Amino acid sequence: MPQTKRSFSWGRLAAAAVLSLAALGGMLFCGGLVHHNGVIYRKRAFFFALMMLAAILPAAWRPAENRRWKHSRLLFALTGVVAGGMVFQYLSCAVNETIISLPYLPLMLSLSAVLYAAVWLIVPDSRRAALCFYWLMLILGYGYECVYLFRGITFKPMDIFSAGTALAVAGAYEYPLSARHLFWVQGGVVLWALSGWVRTERNRRRERIGRFACAAAAACWVWLLLSTSLLTRWNVVATAFESDAPYMNRRQGTLTTLMKECQQLKNIRPADYPSEGPEPADERLHAAPALTGGTRPNVIVVMNESLADLTALREIPCTADPLERWDGLTQGAVYGDVLVSAFGGSTCNTEHSFLTSAVPPPGLNAALYSTVRAATPSLAWQLKGCGYSTVAIHPNAASNYQRDRIYPLLGFDRFLSLEDFEGAETVRDLVSDRACCRTILELLETKEAGEPLFVFCITMQNHGGYRTGEVEPRISLAQEDAELEMYLNLTAESDLAMAELAEAVDALQEPTVLLVFGDHQPNLDLTAYPLKAQNAQVKNQLAQYITPFLIRANYPIEPMKLDFVSIHYLAPLLLKTAGLPLTGYDEWLLDVMQRYPAAVLSGYADSDGHFTEWNASEWPAELTLMNQLRYNRLYDAAHRLPALDFPPTLPKEVDSHVH
Repeated sequence: MPQTKRSFSWGRLAAAAVLSLAALGGMLFCGGLVHHNGVIYRKRAFFFALMMLAAILPAAWRPAENRRWKHSRLLFALTGVVAGGMVFQYLSCAVNETIISLPYLPLMLSLSAVLYAAVWLIVPDSRRAALCFYWLMLILGYGYECVYLFRGITFKPMDIFSAGTALAVAGAYEYPLSARHLFWVQGGVVLWALSGWVRTERNRRRERIGRFACAAAAACWVWLLLSTSLLTRWNVVATAFESDAPYMNRRQGTLTTLMKECQQLKNIRPADYPSEGPEPADERLHAAPALTGGTRPNVIVVMNESLADLTALREIPCTADPLERWDGLTQGAVYGDVLVSAFGGSTCNTEHSFLTSAVPPPGLNAALYSTVRAATPSLAWQLKGCGYSTVAIHPNAASNYQRDRIYPLLGFDRFLSLEDFEGAETVRDLVSDRACCRTILELLETKEAGEPLFVFCITMQNHGGYRTGEVEPRISLAQEDAELEMYLNLTAESDLAMAELAEAVDALQEPTVLLVFGDHQPNLDLTAYPLKAQNAQVKNQLAQYITPFLIRANYPIEPMKLDFVSIHYLAPLLLKTAGLPLTGYDEWLLDVMQRYPAAVLSGYADSDGHFTEWNASEWPAELTLMNQLRYNRLYDAAHRLPALDFPPTLPKEVDSHVH
């Protein structure tokens, strides 16, 4: 029966009071919003007390059904849309001030309404949908904040594909809990209390019509934003500079930025890409790979997790060089700095660019590795064409970044994951670099004599989460910085392991070439440590994307030092150094490298060190072609140029499973 008079509910009163007092107690315990360092912010405390009353009183007293405002459902839904959008915006930008420019506010709220429409489809009642939507946005906002705090980079749409990977390493981090989180929890309590004053919808047919009409309108709005230049005309941008990304989120709204990045994913094909594929004048790109002749040494590649020479880039006062032995290994080697398109995470970006020799698409902040859906030309396929057996190693869950599915598509015969490292040595509960090196040496020792082996190993020891665990203290800092000190000691551990591996390779009877490089820098706050003045300008402009690389062999090679080189050039450089056959694409890349050694997500640099953003001027002809060849190699199998294709002797259809 419809309610005909006001009612008082002791149950709702008690629930609201308990929730409010719990939130208040948490705020006082956490501090930061109501008090800080013994100072009580009275205005904030008073405002929060008003919120408690706003939650308790409406929860206890409910008006008669026939006296509830007939438009209360619409008003409550709009309140939920605005509150949900604002809580997500606030939490996603919690590490900075949250200031949205007024012109972007309607767009941000419209995207919040789109998400509400999706929730309303699942939760038929608009009142309950508003409550669910608010709590969903609170949870998503908190998750977004954690991603930024852990990785130092903002969430990207393609990160959805690596959600399993994120969960696998989530235990290594400490999660923030402060008064501002509890403030928004209390906001949810207020919203729940107010829901009791919302008129009950008796016309189910009208409710269904409204629900599906809103969903249809939301779908049309999303299609319009993704398929037209409306976002561009609204001056919405997505920057490739991670240091600028938080500012963009504050200025135009996090949801708005994510929509722009989704639009970029849709436009992964270069605008100037010919319908029948590129027809470059360079004959080398039209020639099928000739993979005979030359030597066939074993090829060992170690992509070391978060390995970076921070003390070479910044003024960091520490008691010893974390990469002291690395410096000794450069004698008679090819070495220098490699520029990657990842920071604090997104290992798969570096992994993908190295294995496929594909330049990252300009301005596209995405893990391209997750787009490998069919057999894709790669370094592993190329070496298989030379008679190599191919093994991939990563001492973590095989499903991380879907490697168990993707590695066979990239040409690997075997994949050794965490389950193959049972009982191995660990550092901070992660498989150590030494354990990875021992596994590599075992593969070299147990393989058939004369059969060349290619091993691609991604280590795990130095993964982020530098507040937890213990490591042998070899290095200390002049100032207190526990996270950086732990990282430097982890780097020293890697330095020892890589030196031991190099010594073991030197002692092998079979010719073997070794490449070691870092996948990205760690997510650490280094603002207290200025960049070194003597660094080249491009190094300081792209300082957070620099890691070291080293190529050495147990037979004579031509030594060389490169100031900087992009990750997609590294595989051709390795093949040339090892004396292995080069494809026409490899030769073309090495020629372009001489003129444009740096090409990363944010821009490119010439051999003189002059850096240019992709959208700042017309691209050089070589880089325009390089971008077209990236799409041709990875996505346009029907028009793939011979030099970018699989070796002629290998099949193009591959079962996607782990061997």
